Amino acid sequence: MPDLSVTETIDLIATQERRQFRAIIIGSALIVIVWASLAYAAYQRLHSLRVEIAEEQQQQQKLTSAVARLIQQKQALEGKVGKDIPLQYLVKPLLSSSEVPGLRDVHGHQVFDFILYVYVPPSRVSELESVAYVINHPERLRPLVRSDDQLGQFAVKYRGTGCFAPVIVRVTPKSKPTFDLPFDMCDAWRAEAAARAHAQ
Repeated sequence: MPDLSVTETIDLIATQERRQFRAIIIGSALIVIVWASLAYAAYQRLHSLRVEIAEEQQQQQKLTSAVARLIQQKQALEGKVGKDIPLQYLVKPLLSSSEVPGLRDVHGHQVFDFILYVYVPPSRVSELESVAYVINHPERLRPLVRSDDQLGQFAVKYRGTGCFAPVIVRVTPKSKPTFDLPFDMCDAWRAEAAARAHAQ
Protein backbone atom coordinates (compact mmCIF):
# COMPACT_ATOMS: atom_id res chain seq x y z
CA MET A 1 0.00 0.00 0.00
CA PRO A 2 1.55 3.32 -1.01
CA ASP A 3 2.37 5.81 1.65
CA LEU A 4 -0.33 8.42 2.15
CA SER A 5 0.30 12.03 2.77
CA VAL A 6 -0.91 13.61 5.95
CA THR A 7 -3.80 15.24 4.13
CA GLU A 8 -4.88 11.98 2.53
CA THR A 9 -4.63 10.21 5.87
CA ILE A 10 -6.84 12.84 7.49
CA ASP A 11 -9.32 12.59 4.63
CA LEU A 12 -9.39 8.80 4.96
CA ILE A 13 -10.01 8.99 8.71
CA ALA A 14 -12.71 11.61 8.20
CA THR A 15 -14.38 9.42 5.56
CA GLN A 16 -14.39 6.40 7.91
CA GLU A 17 -15.79 8.50 10.72
CA ARG A 18 -18.54 9.80 8.43
CA ARG A 19 -19.38 6.25 7.41
CA GLN A 20 -19.51 5.17 11.04
CA PHE A 21 -21.64 8.19 11.90
CA ARG A 22 -24.00 7.43 9.00
CA ALA A 23 -24.20 3.82 10.15
CA ILE A 24 -25.07 4.98 13.65
CA ILE A 25 -27.68 7.40 12.28
CA ILE A 26 -29.19 4.72 10.04
CA GLY A 27 -29.20 2.20 12.89
CA SER A 28 -30.78 4.70 15.22
CA ALA A 29 -33.33 5.60 12.56
CA LEU A 30 -34.19 1.93 12.06
CA ILE A 31 -34.62 1.48 15.82
CA VAL A 32 -36.87 4.55 15.95
CA ILE A 33 -38.87 3.24 12.98
CA VAL A 34 -39.27 -0.20 14.62
CA TRP A 35 -40.33 1.34 17.92
CA ALA A 36 -42.68 3.72 16.11
CA SER A 37 -44.19 0.78 14.21
CA LEU A 38 -44.65 -1.18 17.44
CA ALA A 39 -46.14 1.85 19.18
CA TYR A 40 -48.50 2.48 16.26
CA ALA A 41 -49.54 -1.17 16.20
CA ALA A 42 -50.17 -1.04 19.95
CA TYR A 43 -52.16 2.17 19.52
CA GLN A 44 -54.18 0.60 16.72
CA ARG A 45 -54.89 -2.45 18.85
CA LEU A 46 -55.85 -0.28 21.82
CA HIS A 47 -58.11 1.81 19.63
CA SER A 48 -59.67 -1.36 18.21
CA LEU A 49 -60.27 -2.69 21.71
CA ARG A 50 -61.85 0.58 22.74
CA VAL A 51 -64.13 0.46 19.71
CA GLU A 52 -65.08 -3.16 20.49
CA ILE A 53 -65.76 -2.27 24.14
CA ALA A 54 -67.88 0.71 23.09
CA GLU A 55 -69.85 -1.50 20.67
CA GLU A 56 -70.35 -4.15 23.36
CA GLN A 57 -71.53 -1.48 25.79
CA GLN A 58 -73.98 -0.22 23.19
CA GLN A 59 -75.23 -3.76 22.62
CA GLN A 60 -75.56 -4.24 26.36
CA GLN A 61 -77.55 -1.02 26.62
CA LYS A 62 -79.77 -2.14 23.77
CA LEU A 63 -80.32 -5.52 25.43
CA THR A 64 -81.06 -3.83 28.76
CA SER A 65 -83.55 -1.52 27.06
CA ALA A 66 -85.13 -4.47 25.24
CA VAL A 67 -85.46 -6.43 28.50
CA ALA A 68 -86.98 -3.39 30.19
CA ARG A 69 -89.50 -3.03 27.35
CA LEU A 70 -90.37 -6.73 27.57
CA ILE A 71 -90.90 -6.42 31.32
CA GLN A 72 -93.14 -3.40 30.76
CA GLN A 73 -95.08 -5.27 28.09
CA LYS A 74 -95.42 -8.27 30.39
CA GLN A 75 -96.66 -6.07 33.21
CA ALA A 76 -99.06 -4.34 30.84
CA LEU A 77 -100.37 -7.70 29.65
CA GLU A 78 -100.71 -8.90 33.22
CA GLY A 79 -102.63 -5.74 33.98
CA LYS A 80 -105.04 -6.57 31.17
CA VAL A 81 -105.08 -10.32 31.62
CA GLY A 82 -108.37 -11.80 32.38
CA LYS A 83 -110.44 -8.66 32.84
CA ASP A 84 -113.11 -10.37 30.80
CA ILE A 85 -112.17 -13.91 31.87
CA PRO A 86 -114.11 -15.40 34.79
CA LEU A 87 -112.01 -15.93 37.92
CA GLN A 88 -112.69 -19.67 37.99
CA TYR A 89 -110.51 -19.98 34.88
CA LEU A 90 -107.65 -17.99 36.40
CA VAL A 91 -107.40 -19.30 39.96
CA LYS A 92 -105.00 -22.24 40.19
CA PRO A 93 -104.69 -24.34 43.37
CA LEU A 94 -101.12 -25.30 44.25
CA LEU A 95 -99.20 -27.33 46.81
CA SER A 96 -95.87 -27.05 48.56
CA SER A 97 -94.45 -29.65 50.96
CA SER A 98 -91.32 -30.19 53.04
CA GLU A 99 -90.16 -33.00 55.29
CA VAL A 100 -90.01 -32.33 59.03
CA PRO A 101 -86.53 -33.65 59.90
CA GLY A 102 -86.49 -36.39 62.50
CA LEU A 103 -90.26 -36.49 62.95
CA ARG A 104 -92.33 -39.63 62.24
CA ASP A 105 -95.77 -40.79 63.32
CA VAL A 106 -96.48 -43.82 65.52
CA HIS A 107 -96.35 -46.06 62.45
CA GLY A 108 -92.93 -44.78 61.42
CA HIS A 109 -94.17 -42.65 58.52
CA GLN A 110 -92.31 -39.45 57.69
CA VAL A 111 -94.14 -36.28 58.73
CA PHE A 112 -94.41 -33.36 56.29
CA ASP A 113 -95.46 -29.74 56.41
CA PHE A 114 -98.03 -29.15 53.66
CA ILE A 115 -99.04 -25.75 52.34
CA LEU A 116 -102.11 -25.32 50.15
CA TYR A 117 -102.42 -22.02 48.29
CA VAL A 118 -103.67 -20.53 45.04
CA TYR A 119 -102.11 -18.59 42.19
CA VAL A 120 -104.11 -15.65 40.88
CA PRO A 121 -102.85 -13.13 38.29
CA PRO A 122 -101.60 -10.10 40.25
CA SER A 123 -104.08 -7.83 38.48
CA ARG A 124 -107.02 -9.94 39.71
CA VAL A 125 -106.01 -11.00 43.21
CA SER A 126 -107.70 -7.97 44.78
CA GLU A 127 -111.04 -9.33 43.55
CA LEU A 128 -110.87 -12.26 46.00
CA GLU A 129 -112.19 -12.06 49.52
CA SER A 130 -111.18 -15.49 50.80
CA VAL A 131 -110.30 -19.05 49.88
CA ALA A 132 -111.39 -22.11 51.84
CA TYR A 133 -109.97 -25.62 51.54
CA VAL A 134 -112.49 -28.39 52.20
CA ILE A 135 -111.03 -31.80 53.10
CA ASN A 136 -113.71 -34.37 53.82
CA HIS A 137 -111.70 -37.13 55.46
CA PRO A 138 -112.10 -38.94 58.80
CA GLU A 139 -108.56 -38.01 59.84
CA ARG A 140 -109.24 -34.30 59.47
CA LEU A 141 -110.61 -32.78 62.66
CA ARG A 142 -111.10 -29.48 60.81
CA PRO A 143 -112.56 -30.36 57.42
CA LEU A 144 -112.64 -26.71 56.32
CA VAL A 145 -109.83 -24.18 56.66
CA ARG A 146 -110.22 -20.64 55.38
CA SER A 147 -107.72 -17.91 54.49
CA ASP A 148 -108.23 -14.25 53.57
CA ASP A 149 -104.51 -13.46 53.26
CA GLN A 150 -104.09 -11.96 49.79
CA LEU A 151 -100.37 -11.28 50.27
CA GLY A 152 -99.82 -14.88 51.34
CA GLN A 153 -101.68 -16.29 48.31
CA PHE A 154 -104.51 -17.44 50.59
CA ALA A 155 -102.27 -20.16 51.99
CA VAL A 156 -103.13 -22.64 54.74
CA LYS A 157 -100.76 -25.09 56.38
CA TYR A 158 -101.06 -28.45 58.07
CA ARG A 159 -98.67 -31.12 59.28
CA GLY A 160 -99.23 -34.75 58.43
CA THR A 161 -97.99 -37.87 56.68
CA GLY A 162 -99.99 -37.78 53.48
CA CYS A 163 -102.20 -36.02 50.99
CA PHE A 164 -105.95 -35.84 50.39
CA ALA A 165 -107.93 -36.09 47.17
CA PRO A 166 -109.97 -34.38 46.21
CA VAL A 167 -109.57 -31.12 48.09
CA ILE A 168 -112.37 -28.70 47.29
CA VAL A 169 -110.96 -25.21 46.91
CA ARG A 170 -113.83 -22.82 47.64
CA VAL A 171 -113.13 -19.37 46.24
CA THR A 172 -115.15 -16.38 47.41
CA PRO A 173 -114.84 -13.25 45.26
CA LYS A 174 -115.75 -9.88 46.72
CA SER A 175 -118.55 -9.11 44.28
CA LYS A 176 -119.33 -12.38 42.50
CA PRO A 177 -120.75 -15.75 43.52
CA THR A 178 -118.56 -18.30 45.31
CA PHE A 179 -117.26 -21.15 43.17
CA ASP A 180 -115.53 -24.48 43.89
CA LEU A 181 -112.41 -25.92 42.24
CA PRO A 182 -111.52 -29.60 42.71
CA PHE A 183 -107.84 -30.11 43.48
CA ASP A 184 -106.05 -33.45 43.39
CA MET A 185 -103.51 -32.79 46.11
CA CYS A 186 -101.92 -36.22 45.70
CA ASP A 187 -101.18 -35.68 42.01
CA ALA A 188 -99.64 -32.32 42.84
CA TRP A 189 -97.54 -33.91 45.60
CA ARG A 190 -96.26 -36.64 43.26
CA ALA A 191 -95.40 -34.04 40.60
CA GLU A 192 -93.52 -31.98 43.18
CA ALA A 193 -91.56 -35.04 44.34
CA ALA A 194 -90.71 -35.95 40.73
CA ALA A 195 -89.49 -32.42 40.02
CA ARG A 196 -87.27 -32.49 43.10
CA ALA A 197 -85.82 -35.87 42.13
CA HIS A 198 -85.11 -34.61 38.62
CA ALA A 199 -83.37 -31.50 39.98
CA GLN A 200 -80.97 -33.53 42.14
